[in-house]
Amino acid sequence: MADAKDKGGRRKSAAADKPRSRGPGHPVTEASRDAQEDLREGLDDLDEDLAVEGTLGVDPDELTGEGGLVTNSEGRPVIRDNRKVDPVSGRVRINHGAGEPPAAEAAETAPTPGTAEAAARALEDEVIAAAELISAREELAVRTEDLRRLSADYANYRKRVERDRAVAGEQARAELLTALIPVLDDLDAARGAGELTGPFKAVAEKLEAALGRFGMERYGAEGDVFDPTVHEALLHQTDPDSTEPRIFVVLQPGYRMGERVLRAARVGVAGQEG
Repeated sequence: MADAKDKGGRRKSAAADKPRSRGPGHPVTEASRDAQEDLREGLDDLDEDLAVEGTLGVDPDELTGEGGLVTNSEGRPVIRDNRKVDPVSGRVRINHGAGEPPAAEAAETAPTPGTAEAAARALEDEVIAAAELISAREELAVRTEDLRRLSADYANYRKRVERDRAVAGEQARAELLTALIPVLDDLDAARGAGELTGPFKAVAEKLEAALGRFGMERYGAEGDVFDPTVHEALLHQTDPDSTEPRIFVVLQPGYRMGERVLRAARVGVAGQEG
């Protein structure tokens, strides 16, 4: 005959339903039957608790928190995990009274498939982006240095070109003025002979003024101190009273453009012997 189950899912024998006799002179009463039934249920609960504790290694009271083991409809114990920290996610659980997190919390704490792979890919992308950024900064520094060096070379080249242009212009102007010196000598000769008169005199004066605007200057006059750097002595006479050599006659005037001598003045010099 099959055993029946009580409300807690525990098995009890059919013989438990039969009233038991205590022997001659001791009739079975309703109170005695209830006491015997409570004793059997207590022994059954103790056996089941001992079986769970031996199998799981934990006290059933710690699993239920209610002083007894909870079973399902099949008579198997219901084990609830009341740990405050989730062993999978490492997050702190919120006690909702039933020992189980709500559906939203369970969905939040449950591990998502491919989370580790996505995190690894994201970390790899960040490393690659950081390496590319470092490489771009190094390339920018190299290009900036090249640009700075190129700018300095261009500035030096421009200064050199401007200086060469100025030197070339001055050289061309000096050559032109030097080529006109014989014309000025003829004008001086005509002026000395009294032939530089009328319109011809006006043309000569305009020419000399135009050459002066280009920096041409005539120098060398009687009484000036002799300077061998700008004068060329063709004659020399003794003058005991002279403390320094001086020009006593100008044979041919000199011309210069700024500090540049176009033609040295040819003069006669008077001074002491020696």
